[in-house]
Amino acid sequence: MNTAGGADRFLYTCDVIEGTDALLLINTRIVASYHSALAFTAIFPAAADFTQKDGIPMKKRVFLLLLLAAAIPLFLPDGEIPEKAIVRTLDTSTVCTSIRCQGTVEPFRSIVLGVPSGAITEEMFVSAGDSVQRGQLLMTYRNGESSGEDSMLREFVGAAVDRLGLSLTLPDSSFARNGCLASPFDGRILRVNAVEGEQVSPLWGAMQLCDDSRMFVRLQVSEAELRELLPGMPVTISGDSFTGMRSGVVIETSREIRTKLSLTGSSPSFGEVRCELYDGSGLLPGCSVDATISVSRISNAIVVPYSAIMQDEDGNEYVYLLREGHAEKRIITTAADLGDEVWVSSGLAAGEKLILSVTAEGRRVQG
Repeated sequence: MNTAGGADRFLYTCDVIEGTDALLLINTRIVASYHSALAFTAIFPAAADFTQKDGIPMKKRVFLLLLLAAAIPLFLPDGEIPEKAIVRTLDTSTVCTSIRCQGTVEPFRSIVLGVPSGAITEEMFVSAGDSVQRGQLLMTYRNGESSGEDSMLREFVGAAVDRLGLSLTLPDSSFARNGCLASPFDGRILRVNAVEGEQVSPLWGAMQLCDDSRMFVRLQVSEAELRELLPGMPVTISGDSFTGMRSGVVIETSREIRTKLSLTGSSPSFGEVRCELYDGSGLLPGCSVDATISVSRISNAIVVPYSAIMQDEDGNEYVYLLREGHAEKRIITTAADLGDEVWVSSGLAAGEKLILSVTAEGRRVQG
């Protein structure tokens, strides 16, 4: 059918049927052309078939179809077509609040072994990575000339380390006797600094020995979060130098607050937390880790997607709920971020229907 001049035919129909102008004024925002009638005919063939009975003229059929199409929104509240939305029924779950921080892996104990000031290495019996037993001979040395400068240097470095809060262990020469240095405990040689025929440095010592039969992590936690931590809280770690996750438990929290120093000045204060790992096999002492400490476990908590929460001009956080077919704004209080979700401590209840797609207050919504 040729639809050219459809608007003219529509206007002509309006002129010949009594009362047409009033009806069109009611529904002009919905029905405006001859093409609307054709679309309605395709959707409702029964209505089109009805207009073809009893020889109703074409112009009257068009008008009747337009009238039917225009009348449909009158049966909807406020004449509004519902917005299709994604809706989720709220339910309770158990959530765990946590603190995220960073730190380093360290062995159960570690020591830098030294020799008397001015001593010269004669023979080395171990290399880095070797496992040793308590009492095993590690090296021999002969006494050399000792100068007072070595003692002064150690004192100066020790004072600077304490003042700046740096981590530096000075050599312990108490295990070197009669030209021999023996291992004070079972462990593994981390590094060797001494070189045969050369004087041993008073700062770096002869070698570093560690007991890695048990492994720990030392974490740095912000001053504000430190007070929430207690011994016995579970911790998980991950890092670039190993695969998977490792689990452990907090065994000690710092009793002092420290401040990092940087080129730009002081950074936020922190406290140290020491945790023991259940399985430390394969971990390298000194490697960096990302840690998550589980602080509390909350039952019957309401959790919603982060994307469903909005903020109004007054700074209030809110969501939209589906109530009696309409979108209702609800002010909420959030307690903790849980990745892509948020724990809502007040404002919502189980069984309520949360609108996940963006809408507007008062709009009709079909979930």
